[in-house]
This record gives sequence, structure tokens and C-alpha cells, in this order.
Amino acid sequence: YVGSSDEYELRRKHYERNLERIAELNRKHAMATFGVNQFSDLSFEEFSEQKMGSYISPSSSEEEDTKVKTTVLEAASVDWRNVTTPVRDQGTCGACWAISAIQQLESTWMMYGQSLASFSVQEILDCMATSDGCLGGDPVLAYTYLESNNVRLAYSYPFTESGSYANCKNIPEYVSGLSVVGYDRTSMKGDENAMMNYVSVNGPRSEEHTSELQSPMYLVCRL
Repeated sequence: YVGSSDEYELRRKHYERNLERIAELNRKHAMATFGVNQFSDLSFEEFSEQKMGSYISPSSSEEEDTKVKTTVLEAASVDWRNVTTPVRDQGTCGACWAISAIQQLESTWMMYGQSLASFSVQEILDCMATSDGCLGGDPVLAYTYLESNNVRLAYSYPFTESGSYANCKNIPEYVSGLSVVGYDRTSMKGDENAMMNYVSVNGPRSEEHTSELQSPMYLVCRL
């Protein structure tokens, strides 16, 4: 923050407030570790505006979701790292919804015995007429799009941190043998054991939740 003492003080204030929040989360959630990252000098409002987008999911009502409630943990640990691809950085584009759906699809693809592959997020951002692109979206919309469209590879349709239907490209090369035939949407609000049981049996999921970790929702496509 060279040349701006006011900006420095503002960032320092946000940073100190976030340190307190990190300490609080570490006290409350013994099985997780929270720490400083590149967003620690942002306020919640700034982070929301930059990374969470303005999209409000029309499918967020819990009455529409299949509910799973359990308190018995069925598996102490399951390691799915052999069927997960590296974490993607959405940069300045609110594309987490599309990234979440695509990376879950990559995991399911590998669980079916296929080799590691990186699928295109940019195709969804550009070619979905019903999405707001980098302004945010819903993994359900991504799965719905994939039900009726071929999946491209990331190297042939790379991520650009932007999204516009006018920029949709008809890339002839697609992933042969991959067809999304549906998805399941399951609410597990307030039941971490249910989440762990579901993941241990079904593999990595696409998850959507509020910033305060209050309402997690798992989604999975079916091939």
C-alpha cells in the first residue's frame, strides 16, 4: 500500500479483525485448520463482492432437496486424493459454481476407471445462456447444461477469468465416452457425519454453502 497510509490502516484493521475470526473458527472446529491467506486483509463485504458474485440460486429452498439425517459415522477415514484434480483459482471471476461442478465431474470420471483429465470451466461460463458467468451461478445450472452438451478439455478451451455468451466457441474436440445423464442434490444441513458418510461412499462432491458454513449442499452428477 505504497503512498496511501489510509489504505494501509484500513487493510491492517481488516487483517486484525480476520485474525480474531480465524482464532475463533479454530477454537470451534477442532477437526479443521483455518489460517491467513491472500484475502485476509479484505472485509467480508469486499470478499463477497469480489469472489462470491451476486447470483441467488432459484433452487436453494430446502423443501426441494432430498434430506439425509444421521448421527452415526460409518467410516473413520477415506482418502479420495487419487481421484481429485488440483484446486483451481477463480481469480477475479466468480466462477466457483462452475469450477465446483467441473471438478466433481472430473472425480466421477476417474472413479469410473478413466485417466486423469482436466475439463473446461470456460465453456460453461461462455456457452450457458442461463448463467451470469463471472457474476456467480449454481452448480445445478452447470449440470443441467452438461446433460445436453459435450464436455471439452481445459487445454482446448482454457480459463480466461471472464465469461460472455457472445464469446461461446464451438470447439470440435470433446471428451469421447463422457455423457452426463443427471445429478443428485442432497441437503445435509447441520449434520457433518452425514456429509462424511455420503462422501466416503460416493466420492468427491460439488458443495455449495453460505460463507458462514451454515447450510452445506452436496451435488453429484451421474454418468
